[in-house]
Amino acid sequence: MPGILLALAIALLSGPGAGLVSGASAVDLNAYLPAARDLQGWTPSGEPQHYVGEDLYTYIDGGAEIYQEYGFEQVLAQDYKNAAGKILTLELYEMKSPEAAYGAFTFKASGKGRAIAIGQAAELENYYLNVWKGSLVFTIVGFDESAESLAGIQAVARAADMKIPAAGSCPALMGRLPEPWGRALHVKYFTGALGLFNIDAFFKGDVFKFKAGAAAEIDGDWLFLFQYADESECRRRLAGILKALASDASLKGFSARPDGVFEGMTSKGKALRGKPAGELIALALTGKGAAAAEKILAAFGR
Repeated sequence: MPGILLALAIALLSGPGAGLVSGASAVDLNAYLPAARDLQGWTPSGEPQHYVGEDLYTYIDGGAEIYQEYGFEQVLAQDYKNAAGKILTLELYEMKSPEAAYGAFTFKASGKGRAIAIGQAAELENYYLNVWKGSLVFTIVGFDESAESLAGIQAVARAADMKIPAAGSCPALMGRLPEPWGRALHVKYFTGALGLFNIDAFFKGDVFKFKAGAAAEIDGDWLFLFQYADESECRRRLAGILKALASDASLKGFSARPDGVFEGMTSKGKALRGKPAGELIALALTGKGAAAAEKILAAFGR
C-alpha cells in the first residue's frame, strides 16, 4: 500500500479521529465469507475479525484515514489455511456506495498488476488480489508468490465473488477522461485531498476543494480532472486556486491567463498546467517539461 505520500497528507490535513463515520450499515459481511464447502483445500482458520467506524484505526495502523475519506462502513477479515500450513487472509471492506468502493479499489490497485475476471474489476499483483464489486472492495493476501498460494488467492476471491451482489457502476467522472487516458491501466478516483495527495503532493493544503476527482497515468505523465457541482462553483473555486498557487513559494514560475489557464513548475521539477472546462478543472502533471504538459492538456480539449 502506498505509504510516504499518504503519511504526509495525513500530517498536513488531519488529526487523530478526523473524518470518522458511525458505521451504521445493516449488511452482514459474514454472509460473504467463503466456507470450507465453497473451496477445495482451504478452510477458515480462527474467528473473523470485525471492525466498524473508529475501530478501523485499531486494524489499520496509519492507513485508516483514506478509507474514512472515501466513506468507510465496516471491514471483516478472515484467515484461511490449507493442509500444508499456508495462510491466506480475506479482507472485506464495505464502503458507503459503489462509487466509494471503486475509489478505494483504485487506491489499493497500482495499475502494474494483472487484470483478473473477478467482480466488476480486479488486479493481481505479487501476492495481493484487490477486487471491486458493488459497495465492497476486498483484498486477498497470500504472503508468498508460490503457485499454491496464487491459486488459493483466486479460489477464495471467486468464492466470495459468487456471494456478493453486483451493484452500481464505475463513477461517471471516469468516463470524462479523454483518449488515450480513458484506456490507461493506472487510474484513480478520489473524493478528498488525502486521495489526491497519495498520487502526488504537488501543492500545500486542500487547495482544490473538489467534489470528486479522476486521474490517469501513462508513462509517468498524469492527467487529473477535478469536478465541482456546476460551472459557477468551478469558476469560484478556480479564483481561490489561482490565488493559493500564486502564493506557494514551492511552485516556481507560476502564471495564469485571463481565461483561467495556469502553469508552473513543482518543487519536484514537474511541469504543471491546468484549465477550467465547464464544471471541471483539468490538470496535466509531467516530468518532461512545459511543452509535454501543454500536449497532455490539449487532449482534453479535443
